[in-house]
This record gives sequence, C-alpha cells and structure tokens, in this order.
Amino acid sequence: MAAVVTLRTRSPLKAFYDRLRNAGKPAKVALIALARKILVTLNAMLRSKTPYAA
Repeated sequence: MAAVVTLRTRSPLKAFYDRLRNAGKPAKVALIALARKILVTLNAMLRSKTPYAA
C-alpha cells in the first residue's frame, strides 16, 4: 500500500516508478520494484538507526 500511495506524490520514488514504466515494464512489475525499494530503504534505516532524509 505504501508503494501505491507513493505514486500520488512528487517524490524520487515516483520518478523511479515512472522511469521503469517508460522503459517498458508492466505496471505491476514496476509497482513491486517500487515496494521492494521502499522495503530495502526502511530495512537499511532500521539497521543503521538513521532517520529518513529525502
């Protein structure tokens, strides 16, 4: 759900999704790639105990 909500914003993550779509990836593939990117980022933040910096 976080990936779906991200598509409504003007964030770098939305640009990542748009870049995948423009490269010819199907919508669901790009959405799952975005969700994975969010998950990996959050995991790294928790591991290093650093706040999110846009």
